[in-house]
Amino acid sequence: MRSGWAICCSVLMALMVSGCAAEQPAPVGDAVGGSLADVTSSAPDAGFLIQDASTRVGLSASFSLGTSSPDEWTVVAACADSEDLHEARNVEVAILPATSYPEVAGRVAAGEFRDLVSCDGLDHR
Repeated sequence: MRSGWAICCSVLMALMVSGCAAEQPAPVGDAVGGSLADVTSSAPDAGFLIQDASTRVGLSASFSLGTSSPDEWTVVAACADSEDLHEARNVEVAILPATSYPEVAGRVAAGEFRDLVSCDGLDHR
């Protein structure tokens, strides 16, 4: 009798865990303020247009897709062709070095950097 009960409990636990493992939505708007690494991992199948917005804050543009670490860049504007980044096929972002982000976080929250992404054909911000 114990072995039957143990099997039943094991199956129930597996079902509960798999129900909790569902991927949470990743709204495009939540990308702003996050790292470029987080955004690209949320939309692994998407094509990205990445714009270095450093000149907007008095810095030289220095992002290089081949050599820059995405963890060291913060998204200041974003749009995509889907409200959920997991489903996006096209994403456009403007980024700043993470070290400069705290100085402009209030301006980013106020929408001052939204004009850095054109969002042609991308309906979701």
